Amino acid sequence: MSRAIVIHNPSAGADDHGRESLIASLREAGWECVAFRSSKEDDLARVLREPADIVVVAGGDGTVARVMRAMPDGGPPIAILPLGTSNGIARSLEAATHVSALPRQWHRFHPHAFRLGEASGALDGLFAEAAGAGAIAQAIAEADAADASLAGDARLAAGRARIAAILARGDAAPLTAYADGVALPEPLVLVEALIVGVTGPRLFLAPQAEPAAETLDVVYLTASRAGAFRDWLQRDDGTPAPLAHLTSRELVIAGEGAFVRLDDEPRRCSGPVSITLRRSARRVHVLAPAPTPPDHGDPP
Repeated sequence: MSRAIVIHNPSAGADDHGRESLIASLREAGWECVAFRSSKEDDLARVLREPADIVVVAGGDGTVARVMRAMPDGGPPIAILPLGTSNGIARSLEAATHVSALPRQWHRFHPHAFRLGEASGALDGLFAEAAGAGAIAQAIAEADAADASLAGDARLAAGRARIAAILARGDAAPLTAYADGVALPEPLVLVEALIVGVTGPRLFLAPQAEPAAETLDVVYLTASRAGAFRDWLQRDDGTPAPLAHLTSRELVIAGEGAFVRLDDEPRRCSGPVSITLRRSARRVHVLAPAPTPPDHGDPP
């Protein structure tokens, strides 16, 4: 039987996603749990060095990102059991099917390279989903206990409504940004460097983002286009986000009194702020379905 390390967020998922039920469901699917730890513990890096065939991450995007940052070089592939609200990382990898079916599917999945991002300056560290500044970071920081009491679609809707309200008030600190040294239009109210295409309250901002790429997918919003993005948030109709998009090896963001974030960890900078974002040399591997071969049409 294949060996699995399990990192579990006890706050995520339903009542049937506790320790004993998870271990039992994994065993039924052919995975022997050799270590089980809460994602809240401080010794993840040590646990992740134990011998195993996969690392099961049972939780949402924040838990997945924390494990990715702690993974040792050459560690086993990560298998995501998406128990969060948005599950953007799993969705971007097309690995967010029904939770009960996933452990058996992992035997057929393939390890996909996933290259982390890194930040320096006012933010310092690795990120696995996105990093940036402006309205999304501010909405994460302003989320309160009322949001935490919501679940599923209601929580996603509350997150989108909070971003829309920030844009409607016009109180996102103005930003400037440079992509590979080229100035972006300003003033900006939102700039995000994405590793995956889905971020925040399940916002599909850059579906073309490639987790293994050497460049970042950058989306940005000028103050003059804030109304269009606010309307898009309120419609939630599956149409492309009205954001400008480009790829860049390095993104520099500057502002004053701005909200910034690494993944789901925001902070407000009281004075001038400058952050530099790029891809890191650090890579992990994540189990996901094999890529769909391109359709070249019928043979002649």
